[in-house]
Parts: sequence; C-alpha cells; structure tokens
Amino acid sequence: MIVLRDFVQDFGEADAGNHTEASASLRERAGGDARPGIFLHPEAAGDARLRYPEMTLPGLAPGEGLFLRFAVGIRDGVDWTAAANGVRFSIHANGELLFESTAAASEWQEHGADLTHLAGKAVSIALHTNAVDGNTTYDWAVFGDPILLHFIPDETLATHPPDLVLVRNDDSGIALHDAAEPAPAQALLGHFAPELAWDALDLSAPFGVAGKEMRVLQRLKNSGRGAWHGGTAHLLVHAMNRAGDVALHPIDLPAIPPGGEVRVPWPSFVPGSPGRWRVQTQSTAGTDSIQDRIFPVFPPEDAGENRGEVLAEQRGAARLTLFQNELGDAYLAAEVARNNRWERVADLYPLLEGVWASGAGTTPETFPFVLEGQGRPAKPGDPVVLNGNISGHPAELRITPAGPGRFALQSLLSTASALQLYAFRGPQVL
Repeated sequence: MIVLRDFVQDFGEADAGNHTEASASLRERAGGDARPGIFLHPEAAGDARLRYPEMTLPGLAPGEGLFLRFAVGIRDGVDWTAAANGVRFSIHANGELLFESTAAASEWQEHGADLTHLAGKAVSIALHTNAVDGNTTYDWAVFGDPILLHFIPDETLATHPPDLVLVRNDDSGIALHDAAEPAPAQALLGHFAPELAWDALDLSAPFGVAGKEMRVLQRLKNSGRGAWHGGTAHLLVHAMNRAGDVALHPIDLPAIPPGGEVRVPWPSFVPGSPGRWRVQTQSTAGTDSIQDRIFPVFPPEDAGENRGEVLAEQRGAARLTLFQNELGDAYLAAEVARNNRWERVADLYPLLEGVWASGAGTTPETFPFVLEGQGRPAKPGDPVVLNGNISGHPAELRITPAGPGRFALQSLLSTASALQLYAFRGPQVL
C-alpha cells in the first residue's frame, strides 16, 4: 500500500471553517488509546469542515484500489453525565458523501471508505463534524489517523511478513488487521510501501588528492510505513570536464524497517587526475550527488603531470610554481622560504572558472579553465600571463609582483557573443 495522503501530517495545508477549534496532534486520546488525530469542534449550526487541497488520484490496474482508512471518536475527558449527545462525522470528496456516522462515546470507531471509482480524477477531500441537534456540549470530535491509501495487491506477500494487511469484506467494510490475525473471507492483502532517501553523502577527506584513495560514506533512510527488503545501488564517479572517465561500483543494500536507516560505506576509488569530479549514488532510493575538487599531490606522483615550473619569485622569499598535466588541468602552488628550504603553504585551484547558462531557461553550468600556454615577462616587473580558454572562450590569468612576498593576480575573460553569466572566478586559495 502506498500512502497518498497523511491528513494529520498535511493539516497545515487544509482550509478550516465553521469551527470553534481545529488542530492536529500526534497523540489524540480516546478510550485510553493515543494515536495521530485531527480535533474538529463544530459550531451549533452547520458543519465544521476541513477541506484539503485538490489532488489527482492515480489510475489503477486490475485488482488495485483507493481507500480512506480512519477512525472517529470523542476525546477522553468528557463528562457523559452532562448534556453531551455526541457528534456526527462525515467525509466528502468533491461534494460526494463518502461516509457518515455518529459517535457518542470516548472510544475509537474504525471505519473506511472506498474511493476506487474516483481513480484518475482530481479530488478535494473534506472532513466534517456536526453538533447533533445543535448541542455542542463536549463535542470533542476527533478523526483518528486518517490516511488515503493506494492498495496494490502483492502476490508474494506470503514470502515475507507484512507490516499490515488490508481486509475488505461485505460485512465489516474496510479495516486494517495485524498480520498475525486470521484474515476474514473475501480478503485483499497488501503491505505499505517504503519511502527511501539518501542522506549525508560525504567524502572521507575534505579535499581529494589525485592518485590517492578516497571513500564515500552515506546513510540510506526509510521514512515510509513499510519495510524495504533490500536491493542494489551504484556509485558513479566521473570527471566533469571530460567524458568517459567513469567508475561504477555496485553494492548490495540490506533490508531497512520502517523508520530505520543503514550506514553505507562505499568501495574506495582513486581519482586519476586533477579537476572537478562528481560523486553520485543511484538506486531505487533516487539519486544524490556532491561535487568536489581533486588536487594533485606534492611532489607530483602522477606520471602525466610535469614536475612544476617556477612562474614568479619574490627575492627568494616567496614563489608561485605551476603544475600541469597533458589534459590542460593546472594549478599553482604557493611556497615560502623557511630554514633555507621552500615550504608549500597553499594551492591555487582552479586557476579560473566560469558559471553560465547555455540558453534561456537552462540550468547554469560550471566550466573549468584549460591552460594552453604562457607568456614570459619582457622585463622585470611585467606580468606572467597564463593563456587558455573556458569552454572555448579565451581567458587569461596575469601574475605580477606586488611587493615583498606578494603577488597581484588579474583574471580576464573574452567572448565574441553575449553570455548569460552567473560568475567568473579567479584562483581559489586552498
């Protein structure tokens, strides 16, 4: 069974009228039994009403059905020696009366209503209460745990214990029974569906390193009313600035009870090159992803990366060294002189990047800088110029000495046509 609407949970979306009080609680008590419920106290004249927003009910395959499952009752605490005479409850769909009954006791009365004939239609459901004969004394009317269910028969139900079974017969209408109880004749069996969601996708290190092993840690939660009986999910890892570099790691996931969660330690992976990578999980629980920048190690260990070139140096006190691989990925290492040796204090990456949309109404994308060459200074004090492109648009980074131990950086982007530009960023210091 799939819960299409939890009326207690969605109480804030409903329009209430002609009542002295209306509220929702996870612990409405009648006959000593507490459950989620909606309190709806009527006025002396007319119905108190709680109308929910219109929703389109799903179409149905043979054997499926749509049902309202709820209880009605009077909240505990009523002095029945007074003039209290109970409350009339009713439920309507697009003005059609689906249910009507009077309750005059502090106890829950279990009920159901069949909405199968409304499949595929836009429907607004309203809960009503009415003061019998205009007498509002102790009209503490409560709908107990009202839910709208899409019932899907499960032929494999006998292979695992269901959380609940739905029973429908001619005598008692619609009711939910514990699976351990014998089902009456003419019974339809089903179980609640799980609701899965990935949570807390994290890398094992705040910054990745090219050529170094990384792990992805994650939790998978089941917020539905039904158990999930396990399955398979995949981890996808790929470089965003080129195609084809994809690693696929399947993993078996265990069963998760309603409200439960499992910790998923994915297999480790090794980013093969510097650049921006996306880590993504895909399964029946949906898709979740994060982006992370991967930085080369120092000294370089990747055979495809050169040993570094000093671009600018300030009087033996500070310098910037360029590292690049054959794909055009590049970064700067900032170093200072300490104890007669160069000590790396920061990385500058990406050198440049742009964020823009390719057309009206499209999602903005991030494009990295691809280094193509460099221009050396003609005389001391002139800038070193790193030339390249961002998604085909010419770009450059100018590095100019700016005093003892300091460098000035200037970023330039050129385009022959208008861009829907969201951001253009220079080097980020890490």
